[in-house]
Amino acid sequence: MYQGTTPAVTFTIKGYDLTDTSVFVTFMNNRELLTKTNVMVTFDDGTETSTIVCQLSQEETLAMKKGNVKAQIRFIDENNQAYATEKADILIDDVLYQEVIEYTGDGD
Repeated sequence: MYQGTTPAVTFTIKGYDLTDTSVFVTFMNNRELLTKTNVMVTFDDGTETSTIVCQLSQEETLAMKKGNVKAQIRFIDENNQAYATEKADILIDDVLYQEVIEYTGDGD
C-alpha cells in the first residue's frame, strides 16, 4: 500500500458469517489508530468465509508513516458476543508528492 492512495484493503475471515455483525477495522501506525466502521462485508457459504473490504482515503494513507501498519478486526453479533482477529502486518511505502491530488479532467 502507498501513502496518498485510496486502497480498498481486503481481509478474509474464515469460519464466521459477519454479514449481520458490527465490524470495526483498526489500523495502527506509530501508535496512531484509525478505526473504520463503514466497511463492505460479504459471506461465501461454500467456503464459510467472510470478506471485508475497507476503503481508505488519500488523507488517511498520507497520515500513515512508511513501514509496517498493524491491522486488526473486531466484530460483535446481535447476542453481544464480541470477537477479534489476530493482528496482520501491512507494508506501507511513501510517495514523493505528499499532498492530496485531484482529477482536473484536462489531461495535464
